Amino acid sequence: MSSMVLLKYVIIIFMASLLMFIINRKQFLNTLLALEFMSLSVLITFMVILNMINNIQFFLIFIALAVSEAALGLAILIRLSRTKGTNKFSLSSMLCI
Repeated sequence: MSSMVLLKYVIIIFMASLLMFIINRKQFLNTLLALEFMSLSVLITFMVILNMINNIQFFLIFIALAVSEAALGLAILIRLSRTKGTNKFSLSSMLCI
């Protein structure tokens, strides 16, 4: 697959995840999924632009960071669902004022 075709698919994935992020911004789990899709599309874009398709070290480091980000997000989701009873939230309820 050529790099231009792959970049077109990545742009479609990024725009779909951005739309998912905007539409489902009140539900925390859907927001986390959209952010993970965005980070995956950024990873693929970097790998295509820098011609690092065969470089596994960069890929493993980025995936490890994405997994740790997802684990932190799920920990926040568990904490939110235990205190509020739901995964729906507003920005004012998330701030510790």
